[in-house]
This record gives sequence, C-alpha cells and structure tokens, in this order.
Amino acid sequence: MNRQIFQACSNYVGKPYEDFNCWDLVRKLYQDVYNLDVHQDYGCDVPDREECESLIKTNKGEFFKSDKPEPGDIMLLRILGVECHIGMYLGVGKFIHSLKGNGVVIDSVSRYSTRVNGYYRHRSFS
Repeated sequence: MNRQIFQACSNYVGKPYEDFNCWDLVRKLYQDVYNLDVHQDYGCDVPDREECESLIKTNKGEFFKSDKPEPGDIMLLRILGVECHIGMYLGVGKFIHSLKGNGVVIDSVSRYSTRVNGYYRHRSFS
C-alpha cells in the first residue's frame, strides 16, 4: 500500500458513517493524497449501476474504467441493495469504504468479490 494513501486512510478509519458516507470518504482521500477534486457526493442514493458508472466516468472527464486495479482506483460496488457504493482500492487485496452501521473500515476485496462492478482510475495515474 502506498505510504501516502496509508497515512490518509489512518485519519478516517473508525470515523462514523454520519461524518463520511462512501462518496465523502473517497472525495476526501483524493483531496488528501492527490490534491484532486473528485466531484461532489451523489448521496449514495443513485439507484442504477449504469448511472453511477456514468457519474464516475463523466466526473470532469477524469476517470476511465480499468481492468486491473491499482492503489488509488475508485471501486464501484453493489452493497446492501445500493448499486452505487464506492471505495478506494488500496492494493494487496484491500480497500477502504464507509458503510452505515460500520463507519469507515478497511476490508478485503475478496469478501465483496461478487459485488465489485468495476475499478476506475484517474487519468493522471495512467
């Protein structure tokens, strides 16, 4: 895991969901680690995966879908019936995200492998 990403994550792990929903968390991590402004939170209520993918891809035209995840990629997941849950891939099979009831946690990608709908990389990382 990238040292800079790890340091930024350590500031948020354990914080309640009410402080950072999934979109807020990823937006803050991108600001802290990369000094990049990821477009505003969509409220985690986007009902449709295609709409969510479109929001990520058209986020100022800065993201593209990646076949192989790398640290810093945005992960799109389907969790608790929400097609538009996101987290940040950290490497070594781990990602950080925020869930209602759990808050900000680092989880194993394998635990959610059937729910991952894609990885999106910022153009400046390619």
